[in-house]
Amino acid sequence: MIRQSPLPAQRVDAGSTVKIFVSSGAAKVIVPEVLGETEADAIAKLEDLGLAADVRYQDAPDPADVGKVMDQIPLPGVEVDPGYSVRIFVGQTP
Repeated sequence: MIRQSPLPAQRVDAGSTVKIFVSSGAAKVIVPEVLGETEADAIAKLEDLGLAADVRYQDAPDPADVGKVMDQIPLPGVEVDPGYSVRIFVGQTP
């Protein structure tokens, strides 16, 4: 219960209605798109939203992709719980 009406210790007539409000839990977080961002920028963006980064490295087919996020799981737009680990795949020199 997160609140009630009337307030606790407030006197009411017998048989009066008391409303209670319950929480449905922590708000979900929408996974942002981090594709093409540097590893540091992607991690910062995820952490700013209360998410964690699970960094994996894979060979980059293009030298321009070295140090940048080439893929992510889950995809952008998915709702997850706060603290969820988003797996990012960062390009490295083959």
